[in-house]
Order: sequence, then structure tokens, then C-alpha cells
Amino acid sequence: MRRWFLRVIAIMAMLSWLLSSVAAQQPQPNGLQQLNPETETVLTMELSSQFGRIVYVSGLKPGHNNQSLYSINADGTDRIKLNPALSSEDLRLDYGLQLSADGKNVIYIARHSNDSQRQLYTVPITGGTPRLLSLNLPANSQITGFSRNPQFATLIYHVSSRNAQNMSVYSVYSVNLDGSNHQTLFENVHSVNGGYFASDGSAFLIEIQATNEADRIIYRVNPLTGAKVALDQYALNSSIYQYAQINQTHILYTTTFSETGHPAGLYAVAHTSVTPTLLFASNAINSFYLGDTMAAFTADHRLHSVRLSDGLVTNLSSQHTDPEGQVRSFQITPDGQTVIYTYAATYTGFTGLWSIPSVGGTGIRLDQPEEDYPVNYNFFLSPDSSRVVFVTNNLMSVPVDGSQPQVQINNNSYGRVNIPSIEITPDSSKVVYRALSGNTMQHALLSTPIDGSARPLALNSLVPFVSGHPDFDALSGPIPFRISNDSSFVVFRGGTVADGYRNVYATRISTEQARVYIPITSK
Repeated sequence: MRRWFLRVIAIMAMLSWLLSSVAAQQPQPNGLQQLNPETETVLTMELSSQFGRIVYVSGLKPGHNNQSLYSINADGTDRIKLNPALSSEDLRLDYGLQLSADGKNVIYIARHSNDSQRQLYTVPITGGTPRLLSLNLPANSQITGFSRNPQFATLIYHVSSRNAQNMSVYSVYSVNLDGSNHQTLFENVHSVNGGYFASDGSAFLIEIQATNEADRIIYRVNPLTGAKVALDQYALNSSIYQYAQINQTHILYTTTFSETGHPAGLYAVAHTSVTPTLLFASNAINSFYLGDTMAAFTADHRLHSVRLSDGLVTNLSSQHTDPEGQVRSFQITPDGQTVIYTYAATYTGFTGLWSIPSVGGTGIRLDQPEEDYPVNYNFFLSPDSSRVVFVTNNLMSVPVDGSQPQVQINNNSYGRVNIPSIEITPDSSKVVYRALSGNTMQHALLSTPIDGSARPLALNSLVPFVSGHPDFDALSGPIPFRISNDSSFVVFRGGTVADGYRNVYATRISTEQARVYIPITSK
């Protein structure tokens, strides 16, 4: 009996191991694959890396009629329609498409083809009945947007409507993805900006103006309970999009005017407090960047860092003595140890790339100056904080500590690198980017090792690659492709410029699965 029992335990353990192995082995594309049928044109798409599935919205050719929402494995198998008609009419999707934090659910905005009212739905990525989340909307109201929680199965959404004076007013609601805990957070206010979640999902930041004559007020809201705290009625004289940020411990914001006892400058509010702390008094705060434990900001184009735990401010620009020199852009590395920035001195007008410890010290010039090719203000940090990728006349990479010289990582057979369309893989090993394809003026999608140790590879072969018209392409951010969390494959939209139709493709990033090798013609 005991021997039989031990055998059962062993068999169960083996079955558990096999099931976990199957779950871990997500479907992978078999080379370069078109995932949608030729009868459809793809309007937008997203990738659930947790499940290796692509979600996309398509319409039937010609035009974009009979729009549908599908999910499909990266290898082209198991295509599922996610939006069966909720009535006798077809749904028209309004491309506000996002995935839940766990990748299990699709959140989207849709409307009936003969009804102008937009509604908010969610549906499991593996199929099921869509759930209506926006409950009891008045007939004259519309969903204007939503933000999903990065950690929890909840979201907030905005609704616009008309009041008795026929003026636009806005309301904000929160709801769990299972439809429970529907809460009214703000109702019939004059304006709403933001709805930014902290990375741990514990709070979100929103700016409310109750009436046309009222002050804008920053609120910190608990997305699970709906509890909200007004932080500062003097906070902004402009949009929250430019002047306020949130992380898992603090909200930072700037004011550009002074009130009695409330000078202009950069302020912080800890999530455990309701009292703002002045970090730096100045009416010339240009911008700031909020990391996990440190923040960086420029005041009168001079760079500073601030330690969030105690508010210690350090001047990082002391070695730049040119009184008219300017820090143009800056970021903190993910580990919080280093600030990377671009700086232009007036006597040359040339912009260079610099690195300095976030706690202060001596800055290091990372780029090798070329008079005709200054560093572009946009640069990209690897997730492991080891390297920075930047653009001059070519795509370059260099260690953040300056321990090695810069290397060119793009291919001169292709023309101009499209700067917004650059992304580093999650494992920090490769760079995926878009460039013009020689004389054809079509876009190529390429991958290359971040350290320049091998030549770039064309991932889209002969498929024309397009970023998409803004009316079509609803990808969050300017990057019109998605990289899997395991850094193994990329999903992108492509098509011919002539007919305007778009398909969704998946392809491996690895060199073993490369479709085309392109020699580097010059360095």
C-alpha cells in the first residue's frame, strides 16, 4: 500500500512538472509569419507576453467594416474572436485597446455601428463573453479614455457629458475587471487631466478642476478603496501632463508662480503624508524625471538630483562653467545610480552625451564628438542600466560608465534611423529599430546586438514596414512594434503603401531565425 501511494505521488509530481513545462514553453513564431488572413486589414495590435498571444483589431477589406477583435498565438495557431455581437448589431471598435496587468484580459472601447455612444468592455484573452464595465451611462455621455492598474485587476475611466447649460462636464469612475466595486470618484467637474498609476498600483495621480473659475487641484487616489486626498490647490497653472509625476512612494510636481508662504519650485508629497515638501525653490524649473529612489530636474537648464528619502539636492552641473550652456535632456538609469544627460555649450552649440553619478561627482563624456553630427536629445537606457543607445548620424551604443568607447550598431546599407522607433529588449542584449530601406524608401525592421558584436539583421524581410496613420495606429507610445518579455520575438504591423492595408506579423529576434543577413558596408 505504501509503495502504491509513493508511486501515485511520483506520478502526480511528474504530471505537475510536465504541465508547468508546457505552460512555460509559449508558442513562438516559425520564422516570419503573417498572422491575419488576407481578407482583413489590421488597425491596431497588442502583445500579451505572459501568454505569447497577440491581440488585434481588424476590419474586412475594402474599407474597415465589420471590425472584430481577435487573439492568436505567436505561431499563428488558435485564433479566437473575442467580441461576438452583444446584440443583433455588429460592434465597431474605437481603438482604445489595452491588456490587464496579468495579461489575461483585454480591455477595449466599442460602440454599436448605429449608435454613437462608446462603452467600455473587458474579455478574457482566451475567449469568452465580453463584460460591460461602464454601467448606467446617460444617453448624452461618452467614454473618453481609461487607465488600467499596472498591478491589480482594476481600472479608472473618464466620461464626458452635457449639463443643463449644455456645457461639457466630466466624471471619473473606478471598477474591477470582474465588474465589481464600481465607484464614482469625481462627478460633473469642469476638467480632468491624468489618471497616472504608481508602478506598484497602490495609488494614482489626477488633476481636477471643479468649475471654470476654480483652481486645479492634484489628488492622490487609492484605486482599490476610492479614497482620495487633495494635495495642493496651488499645484499647477498648466497641465498635469508636463508638471506632475508619481512613483510607488511619492508624487512630485512643480509650480511656476508664488503665493504667500508657498514659493514656486519643485515639491514632493510622500504617499504616507498629505503635506507637500519644497525640494527646490525656483520659478525656472524646466523639467524633471522621477525614478524609484531618486529624481533629477533642471532649473534654469542646470541639472540637479534629489534623494527622495531625505530631500537632499545635489548640483550635477558644477563642472559645466559656461553660463549659457544648457542641459537639453536627461534620464536616471533604472538602478538609480547614474544620470545620463545631453549638454550643449554655447561656444560650440554642439550637443554631447554625458554620464554622472546620481549622488554627484565628475561627469564623463560618453560620445566621441563629430562636428557635423551632434547627439540627438532622445536616448535609450538598457533595462540592466549597463548601456545607453543614442543617435548621431548613426545608431550608437556605449557603456554608461564610459569604460569602453562608443560603437556603431546600425547598418549603413539602410538610411536614416527612425528615432522614436528604437527599443532595447527586456534582457538588455539587443536593440530593435526601424530604418529606411535604401532607395525604396520603405522601412526595414532590424535587430542588432547592443554591444555591436554582430551585424544587424532584417526582421521583416521583404515586408514593407509602416508606422501607421494616427487614425489607425493606437499603440501606446510612438513605437509601432512589440517585443516579447523573454526577448525572443517581435510583433509588428506591415503592408504596402499603395493599397493602405496592414497585416500583423511575428518573427524571431534571434540570429538563428534571421530571414536576411545584411552586410555592413561601412563603419
